[in-house]
Amino acid sequence: MKSVLVSAPGKAIVSGEYAVLVGAPAICLAVNRRAIVKIVATNNSVHDVATPGHIDGVWKFNVNNSKEIDWLASPPSNGLRLIEEAWRMVSIGKLSPCSITVDTRDFFNPDSGQKLGLGSSAAAMTALVCALRASRQKPGQSPISGYSLARSAHSALQDGLGSGVDVATSFHGGIIEYTIGNAQAPIHHRWPGGLVVRLLWSGQPTKTKARICKLDTGDQSTKGWSELTDAAKMVASVWASGRSAEVLAALSNYTRTLSDFNNDLVLGIFDAGHDELARLAEDSDVVYKPSGAGGGDIGMVFAIDDAVADDFVGKATEKGFTLLAATLDSSGVEVSVED
Repeated sequence: MKSVLVSAPGKAIVSGEYAVLVGAPAICLAVNRRAIVKIVATNNSVHDVATPGHIDGVWKFNVNNSKEIDWLASPPSNGLRLIEEAWRMVSIGKLSPCSITVDTRDFFNPDSGQKLGLGSSAAAMTALVCALRASRQKPGQSPISGYSLARSAHSALQDGLGSGVDVATSFHGGIIEYTIGNAQAPIHHRWPGGLVVRLLWSGQPTKTKARICKLDTGDQSTKGWSELTDAAKMVASVWASGRSAEVLAALSNYTRTLSDFNNDLVLGIFDAGHDELARLAEDSDVVYKPSGAGGGDIGMVFAIDDAVADDFVGKATEKGFTLLAATLDSSGVEVSVED
């Protein structure tokens, strides 16, 4: 192995956020913002890693007899745990010295440095695990799937929280229907003909892990769980039909149900201006919803007319939101190995 180059796309959750944690299907869109991992063999005596986008700098390390990373200097305060969990999960051991770059600059605002909320850690973990697996392959061997390893490594990084929908989207690409606990590949869907989508950034980052920690999934009888899961199932059902008008109606119903769920549990999903845009959408032919954990990060505009969607985007930008240059990425993980 002289070098390995791997990339994986980001994600935007169309429907099923929160509900996916209790078994409801989530529809998720892979977007063409990619984490790029490069591993290059070197003649150095130690390994090194750089993480542009996440943290600037280069950190050197060795691997001990337990196949764990030993940093030669203290890693930054916000950590390089993603590197450690990927290395541990692949159990890569004594790889010849190499230089690793994990580039997630696509997932951050270039001016402020704030994250956009497009699943940077999942995309980076997916690409890194697959790159480390590829670096161990011998010439002529068939590629080894890193999906299950990436899911496990990212779950460890998240301390067991989350559904895994972001890793599934990064690995498989396209439009997927994902259900937690299913070890098989998610269901792939086509984009409904005539349905228009725009991604808007709120300008405020949020911490998905912290929001999930606030959520009690133990008692699902009195907190609107059944309504939310039913609404998520409806979106998944009509999405498979490909009829854009029905999809838009189901998304509208899901968004209202998510809002009620948010109000009942005081989760702050519609904070950071999402609530204002959702109300604005009620008076137009669009559906607007926060995507993922909410409370910041991104929202999604859905319509069946480009002009209507663009008009709404114009109003949203006046309120401080930013239109993101991000579209559907039909490809998942892409791997290139040079021997």
